[in-house]
Amino acid sequence: MPLPMPWMTTLRRDRLWPLALTLLAALLLAYTLQPDINGSHDAYMEDVGEFQNVLAHWGTAHSPGYPLYSLVGAAFVAGVHLAGVPYALAASLFSAVITLAALLGLYYLLRVLDVMPPLAALACLVLAATRPVWVHASVAEVYAPVLGFIVLAHLIAVQWRRDRRPKRLYQLLATLGFGVGHHPLVGLAAPGLALFVAPLALRALWERPRRLLPALVSLLAPFLIHLYQPLRAWTGAAWVYGQPRTWDGFWFQVTAREYASLLRPSLAPGVLAEGMLHALTSLAGDLTWPLLVVGIVGLVVGVVRGEWPPTQVGASGPDGQSVYPEYRALRTSVDAAVSRPRRRTASRRLPRPDFQSAPPLLALSFATLVVVNVGFASFYPRAVFLSATLMPALLGLTVGVGLAAQAVVSRWRAALPLAAGGLALASVVLVVGNASFVRGLTYDPYGRQRIETTARAGLQPPDPILVAAWGRDYFALAYGELTGALPPLGMVDHRANMAELVESGRPVYVVSPTFYTLPFDWWQKRLGRARLTSYPGDLVRVSNERLLGDEDLPAGATPVVMGPITLRGWQATPQDGGRAWALTLYWTAPERVREDYSVFVHVSDRDQIDGPDAIIAQADRGAPVYGWYPTSRWSRDEIVRDDYLIPIPDGKTARLIAVGLYAQDGHGVFQNLGQATIPLPGH
Repeated sequence: MPLPMPWMTTLRRDRLWPLALTLLAALLLAYTLQPDINGSHDAYMEDVGEFQNVLAHWGTAHSPGYPLYSLVGAAFVAGVHLAGVPYALAASLFSAVITLAALLGLYYLLRVLDVMPPLAALACLVLAATRPVWVHASVAEVYAPVLGFIVLAHLIAVQWRRDRRPKRLYQLLATLGFGVGHHPLVGLAAPGLALFVAPLALRALWERPRRLLPALVSLLAPFLIHLYQPLRAWTGAAWVYGQPRTWDGFWFQVTAREYASLLRPSLAPGVLAEGMLHALTSLAGDLTWPLLVVGIVGLVVGVVRGEWPPTQVGASGPDGQSVYPEYRALRTSVDAAVSRPRRRTASRRLPRPDFQSAPPLLALSFATLVVVNVGFASFYPRAVFLSATLMPALLGLTVGVGLAAQAVVSRWRAALPLAAGGLALASVVLVVGNASFVRGLTYDPYGRQRIETTARAGLQPPDPILVAAWGRDYFALAYGELTGALPPLGMVDHRANMAELVESGRPVYVVSPTFYTLPFDWWQKRLGRARLTSYPGDLVRVSNERLLGDEDLPAGATPVVMGPITLRGWQATPQDGGRAWALTLYWTAPERVREDYSVFVHVSDRDQIDGPDAIIAQADRGAPVYGWYPTSRWSRDEIVRDDYLIPIPDGKTARLIAVGLYAQDGHGVFQNLGQATIPLPGH
């Protein structure tokens, strides 16, 4: 009869503590789970908007593609979305579910290490409250599955040591294959797992050499999941990164050559030492220095002071010390095979080791994980975001924290309340220190605001082309199209051929913040002569020809001359019942302007502005067109549109707007070139 999975028995037996852990961790995640398209620009959130779109579109992501995450996550999101859950929230739930499962798996592993139930549950809660784990459990990202794969691999390894069934070995190798195929960080667990299972695995393969082929297949076959990328490209998926349909494009994705410059090791001793210090400092920042030290000590204690029973084949080694049974058994098997190579004898089927010999090697596996992870971060300091890179080490150190607490209780039984209270206090400290930060990331409204702002522009297909640099603006607008908040606008990112787009005759609009990444000179180089004009919705229209003529000017306005520049007209329109005003200015320069002038826009609730107290709102800019089109770049007689949206404070009623140009000399003295007063409708 097949042996039951031991963690199921353990969870049923303990019941209360796994349930409490799940509920508390779920409450933490419920408070911070990201409900909408990402808007934060924090390093933690750099790719979140992309993955939200990938899972919603059944698409593929940036190198190496994360095909397993994309496929399984898309199926999860699609299923949850059928119940009425928005795509973005469903993608966050996917990470939360994986994290909760990983925490339960870690709880069982701590129980295998003889950590008492309350201490095991509280240690897991400490991990859940650390900033990297909490963030990545609350958003659509690939790091929650990293922890899930590492925990699952150790669970299977423990079961392999328990029942020695060959399928466990194949499951373990397949888990590592899928894990490394998902993210290379999972491979950092391989050295520790090798120490944990290699003696048994090698012995099993020696006893049955035919097991080698299925073992290799189990390890390598999972990498075929990368075929999902060209498959989605061939089937016309709406969101496909790169060119996976071609052989070169496919390998470019899978091997992550796009990021080759970030994967160059730092070998100089000074750089390595600095990298190691940086890694340890990062771990301490996420876990706190006291918990970092306790975790290291706990892992050492778990390895050095673990119960290593005497072997069943020889009680001691040459030095009189106990020899670990699997290594001793492997040596005996090899000796037997050498002396009688043509016969299978009972000597090659040694008694199975006691399951209780697992704890010290399991602790060694997690200690090795910490060392390898910190070493990786030291050798490759630029590989990825450091706090995310070190999440496996956080997992290993959490095991050490649990072992340290258990070591104290094992020595002084009365110290259980003190140890449990210390872990609970550590959890509270981490929760209090991280809750507002994580909530601020996941509830940043910028993404939704970007969609709403662009919707107000009123662009309608099929003509417009909308350009946004790859990042949060692009992701937010793509999500807006997916959910119907925006019409299909022919979106492209910065990698498109801008000259071809402009010459196609279709109007090209650029999301204003894109100019932080792609400044005016970038456009000038590609278009030969770039001309800009603003458009409602925080958009900039780009062309290599003049965009506006006299027929585009509003009728009835009297031009106002301000030095070398003339204000040819304006329009002011109330928004949201007068809580904001949309102002459009039309500038022109009869001759080329050599200076760069700034714009001031002052709003008053009086009949005139006679001092600072008369200004209730303002929208000054360093240059027209959202600050991106300096006056020195204008052509002669070019008409430049300049849009503003000015919020009005509550309880105030705007009566007029004063507009003008000014410059600041090298001594900081302001020079006003003139002013136009625009009375607002109704006043």
